Formats: sequence, C-alpha cells, structure tokens
Amino acid sequence: MYNFCSESDWSTKNEVGLAGPLFCANWNFQTTSGGPVLVDIRDLCTTFVRAVEKDEANGRRFVLGCSNVSIFPSEFVSIFAKEFPERAHLLSSVPVDLVNTPVFTIDSSETERALDMKFRSPEETLIDTARWMIDNGGEQAWKGVETRY
Repeated sequence: MYNFCSESDWSTKNEVGLAGPLFCANWNFQTTSGGPVLVDIRDLCTTFVRAVEKDEANGRRFVLGCSNVSIFPSEFVSIFAKEFPERAHLLSSVPVDLVNTPVFTIDSSETERALDMKFRSPEETLIDTARWMIDNGGEQAWKGVETRY
C-alpha cells in the first residue's frame, strides 16, 4: 500500500482504498508533460478487470486510451452536430482559448497487447455518451444549465 496521505483521508473517500489516495487534496506531486486523454468508462472498467485477472500485470502501470489520437474540445461540438443534427442548436460554441488547447497523443500499444484491449475512439465515446443522455432524460436535466468555461 502506498502512503500518499493519511488512512483517515482515503478511508472516508473510498472504502476499499483503491482510488482514494489518488484524490487527496493534500497529495503534493509533480506531473510530467502531457495533455488530456479521453477514455471510455467501459474501457477503463474492462482494463481494470483484465489487469486484476492477469498475473503478468501485477505491479505494472498501463497507459489507457487510444494510441496516437488527438481530439480538441472544439471537435466535440462538430461530432455531436454530425450525429445529432436536430440537437446541434443546444450546444454552445467553444471559446477560442479552448479551441487552441494543446492535446498530446499517447501510445497504449503495450496495454493493448498485454491486456488484449482495443480502446474505443473518442468519437465513439462522445456519441455513445450523448445517445445515452438523450435516451435517459439528460436533455431535460440540462435545460437551463449555463455553460461556463
């Protein structure tokens, strides 16, 4: 067990103690250079289960997400509008400072090989998420919500 923060911090946030230490506000760490990666929760869960099941994954770290894929926030709107043209007017435009946000690619080929994974594309994840929200009342929940950047 890593000692990133006190036991009282992680035990109140995550009863099984797996992710809790990672979300402590007082965890002082430095990150390497990089950018955001869009990972589908279905892929995250599948990867987690496969890593637990495979002995050779024990003690290793894995990069998650599609290899060599860049997606900018400004593309979210166009992906949504292409798939749901009748709802495109519901989205606000993305500010210029977010349009030009640098995005870095990753190489998850080792994860794909070791855990027999095929990650979903960001486009598939965005479309499936939007479709689920539409089918489950998400549009109603978003009415009146102001977009802030």
